[in-house]
Amino acid sequence: MKDASQAYVRTINSRQIRTMDLKHCLQAAALTSHFKRTEGSGKLSFIGTVLSDIDRSRSAVFSVQPEKVVDTESNLSSVVFAENIARLGLVQADVYDMRAAFIDAKLVAGRNQVAHGELVTFKTEEAIARIDGVLLLLDGFANQLIDAVRDEAFMQEKVPMVATPSGSPP
Repeated sequence: MKDASQAYVRTINSRQIRTMDLKHCLQAAALTSHFKRTEGSGKLSFIGTVLSDIDRSRSAVFSVQPEKVVDTESNLSSVVFAENIARLGLVQADVYDMRAAFIDAKLVAGRNQVAHGELVTFKTEEAIARIDGVLLLLDGFANQLIDAVRDEAFMQEKVPMVATPSGSPP
């Protein structure tokens, strides 16, 4: 998930798209450092300067380190997975929700048991079921990323202008 997600961000970087043309979650990834600069400052003049910097950055070509967008928090639970889906501007597919218990109870809990030195045994059928479950999730996620690149799902949706009765913009 992590490597594929980072490759997706690198693909977006390579497209040379203005930051403002991307979905807000991706814009936020590119602008986070600007927001952090305002923490603890109540000076409007300073915040105004930061807003000008944000405007310039939004007009610039999107370029962000993939590691700043994708964060698996060293243990990919279903909640962390869902957060990363949102960070990438993707839709949380039903299969991810349906497999949340599998991710948390079978994969994460099993991984933690092994990592903490517990003796864990699996029957062959259970091992095969876990492998099949992981492949189902990985294949679905890979297809979602491929579709997102093809469909440019990372782009900001264009809001059509609504004409007023006089024909001039609102």
